[in-house]
Amino acid sequence: GAGMASDGTDYMPGSNRIVRLGEDMVSIDSEFAEIPAPYHFEASELNYINDTYVYTYNNDWSDHSAQWDYDCPVPSSCSMVYMTTKTPLDPTSWEMKGEYFINPGTAGFDYSNNHTHLHKYKGEYYIFYHTLMLKRGMGITGSYRSMNVDKINVDEETVTIEKIGGTKKGPDAIQPVNPFTEQLAANLNGTADISFNTDNMSRPEVISDGVGAWFSVRSA
Repeated sequence: GAGMASDGTDYMPGSNRIVRLGEDMVSIDSEFAEIPAPYHFEASELNYINDTYVYTYNNDWSDHSAQWDYDCPVPSSCSMVYMTTKTPLDPTSWEMKGEYFINPGTAGFDYSNNHTHLHKYKGEYYIFYHTLMLKRGMGITGSYRSMNVDKINVDEETVTIEKIGGTKKGPDAIQPVNPFTEQLAANLNGTADISFNTDNMSRPEVISDGVGAWFSVRSA
């Protein structure tokens, strides 16, 4: 959920809910329970690490030092925080762990809303997020969001997520690109004067729109 429940407050909006799905992954198999998430704004995600449920969300833009009833540092405005529990349907069991990803503006980008996705791949954790990094170079004045990714350390034993901010570097390539075989368009790193034939969405084709058009990959 997002926004504020009818009986909510700025500190505890009361709009977060969790429910257990049935074995068919469609039906509902429990009552809806609240997750008591302070200063909740949006961008909810639930992960499962070492038999522990990890709930992450984006807090709001307010000054959180006005009220903070937890044993961790007060998170900065519009940052990502996380909570953990072994029993997610018990609202009293959730433990606030604090901030793990600061707002892009605090990390040197333009300020913007803050969404993340935590993903483990080949033994490493990655955080996917968005910034407004490309908008100035493209001459765009609106909130043009660019996808970014960085490695992030997650201690699975203690279920602790490292606190980081976004970068312009990104992670090293997970594996090099073989330039002598057919590659998917998803491997592209950058393009100019290029469009795509998406008649077959599983295999989009790169099309040159003019002389001098180019595309590039990394780590060939």
